[in-house]
Amino acid sequence: MAAPRPGYQRAGSSIAVANKTIVLVVGGHAGPGYEIVKTLTSLRSDYQILLGCNEAHAGEQAASSMGAPSNVNPIQIDTADDQSIDHGVKAIEQHFGRIDILINAGDYTGEEPANKGAGSREMWQRVFGVNVIGTALLTERAMSLLEHSKGARIIFLGDESASMSNAAGNSGTEDVSIAFSASKAAVNRLALHYAAKYPNVVVNVTCPTKTSGSSMDGQAGATFDVSDAVRLATERQGSTATFTSKSGSIAW
Repeated sequence: MAAPRPGYQRAGSSIAVANKTIVLVVGGHAGPGYEIVKTLTSLRSDYQILLGCNEAHAGEQAASSMGAPSNVNPIQIDTADDQSIDHGVKAIEQHFGRIDILINAGDYTGEEPANKGAGSREMWQRVFGVNVIGTALLTERAMSLLEHSKGARIIFLGDESASMSNAAGNSGTEDVSIAFSASKAAVNRLALHYAAKYPNVVVNVTCPTKTSGSSMDGQAGATFDVSDAVRLATERQGSTATFTSKSGSIAW
């Protein structure tokens, strides 16, 4: 068996893995992805959580800050790098054989709020490169492993500002950049595409809520209420093609 890639912690026996739900959280080292990993780790010992991270040390640091739980395996997957996506998915296939739940939590908000203009070309390219292109390519590559699951789910992290219905008549002064809102609207379209193309896979979009507090490294910053994402990842049965937050349904 080939050595794991940097940032990857070897899984337990194949028998133990076979009895667990395999969850890949892309962007699990920071932001809402980190909160999702931390919450699922404490709630579900029957979940083996693959903490996807751009850089190996970031994943190791994140897992360590949670107490290095045995059901968390950092794995390096940089969605801006096609080779990293390919290596990450192959490592999961080799050590786990499938993905039961894919949570696309990696995103980039953009550096300029909407009321300061549209921002630079570089900012737009980065926002769409991370939030849309990287997410789409990783999801497409992961489908071969999701299809090995008896109850596959995909959860995309969205944002309420992406709602076309709510945006109609809006003054355009939302707290996030227009590039971020537009990218998350594209993520909604991705989700609907996969829900239609793979009717045996439950596909949903959830919007985490930013809260005040400290970040994962103890510095001042934002944490996130990810209770709706956790609900989607743990409920036994559920609808597909939904767009929700902890407050309920959101109009597309």
